[in-house]
Amino acid sequence: MAEDNKLEEYTVIIDIGEAFVKVGFAGEEKPTSIFPTVIGKPKYKPVMQVEGGSKEIYVGNDAMNKRGVMKISHPISRGTIMDWDAYYSILTHIFYNELRINPEQANILYAENCLTTPDIKKFIARIFLETYKCKSVYIANAPTLALFSAGLVTGIVVESGEGLTRIVPIFEGKIIEHAVQKMPLAGLDVNENLKALLLRTGVNLSGTSALREILREIKEQNCFIALDPNKITKKQDEVAYYSLPDGETISINIHSRVNAPEILFHPELLGLPVNSLPQGIIDAISRVNKDYWLKMLDNIVLTGGNTLFTGFELRLRQELALLIPQLGSFPGLDNMKKKSSSKPQMVNLTGPSKVIDSCPKCGGTANLQESDFCPDCGENIAMGNATINIGTLQTTKYPENCPSCNHKLKEESEYCPFCGNKLYREIVSIPSKLKQIEVPPIDEEMQDFEASEFGESNEYKGTDFDRLINIVKPERRHLAIFNGASILGSLKSFKKLFVTHLQFLTNPDSVYLDFSQIL
Repeated sequence: MAEDNKLEEYTVIIDIGEAFVKVGFAGEEKPTSIFPTVIGKPKYKPVMQVEGGSKEIYVGNDAMNKRGVMKISHPISRGTIMDWDAYYSILTHIFYNELRINPEQANILYAENCLTTPDIKKFIARIFLETYKCKSVYIANAPTLALFSAGLVTGIVVESGEGLTRIVPIFEGKIIEHAVQKMPLAGLDVNENLKALLLRTGVNLSGTSALREILREIKEQNCFIALDPNKITKKQDEVAYYSLPDGETISINIHSRVNAPEILFHPELLGLPVNSLPQGIIDAISRVNKDYWLKMLDNIVLTGGNTLFTGFELRLRQELALLIPQLGSFPGLDNMKKKSSSKPQMVNLTGPSKVIDSCPKCGGTANLQESDFCPDCGENIAMGNATINIGTLQTTKYPENCPSCNHKLKEESEYCPFCGNKLYREIVSIPSKLKQIEVPPIDEEMQDFEASEFGESNEYKGTDFDRLINIVKPERRHLAIFNGASILGSLKSFKKLFVTHLQFLTNPDSVYLDFSQIL
């Protein structure tokens, strides 16, 4: 009985993406299980009977491990559930194989796309409450969860996954629906572009089993985004290699690795009639009240697998800085210009001078205005050298500056986004020794310093639009939606948003509750 009471407190997080499923319990730092969103059915009817019989449907890793003899299907396409029978199989696999719990004793926090129709939300709630007889359910908007994982309630979420890119402005936890941008430009299109680029080099992957998963692996392991693709693709001597499941090894040149994800910024390369990702962000911001523009640009939150490309943040910042003038004048921007162009004020950083001090050698008292030496033993008691003991630390990390082009790297990466040079980890050590640090004596006269010498502010200066942009990268941002759900699901104030079966039957619209109500 005590065990049942304990299980009643479980809150299960379910995030079914187009590429991967992330499931776990509220309060956990990472998902209990992550597996591909795929269904496998045997290509051939088994001839011999095996102990326990053969399964008709394989889910996730079970399907991928047998992909050579399986027909692989993807139940979700471009953010829409296409095969509901496969969807049921995934939910059953989650409860009984991955989490191994009784769904009747679980509260479900389900992450759903922000543009899902009301009928679909009600149907999903009905599945959990009636088919699996869960205790309660809450359907949360995935972008809001991603924003909350970064510790924010206002900002613009750029969620770029396998089938769709969604750009969602959020103010105080509530989605500004008329400004949401939904673009069919995501990982699948990068895969198609990579496939076409490889075909030009003589590598044909069309007949390969589980082609979509192989292209994803090649993309994740070898592709990166460059600030200047034309400059990097001139290095034809840099080649990467990938081993196919059948043992064949293919070569991937630098041109394919750089230009495959380039369609995120230039979709016309594939002939797609959609906006680029930076243009979509500008269009979303333009539909928001002007008073919030600066706030949105200051909180651009990245989530989704496509944002993990090396150089993505630098390239996005560069492209946005060029497109910001499309928005026109900003409310309050003139005041920021005046403030940043005003002459820095001088600040007095000195305190009262010390007159009487004791000798560290004999303990005698000396008047520093008369002499810097102790009158009893002659020891110099004026402020002199100080010693600091620094411990030993050894670690490995990527260089801060590219050894080839000497550009400063803002994030650790395997390739330089400026020149495409491959980077290698270096051993960094701090020797343990005593360092003598000269500490100058206090001057009795006032010393003035410019406040700007102690660090630059993030305020807008001149016409440099780059200073308006602040890109937030949540830790493990490909799991940002799950992390936000895990935090919210563990809050007591959040529990009142869960809907039981009786409440759902009384008012089906109760599944539309927004968690901004508890903020």
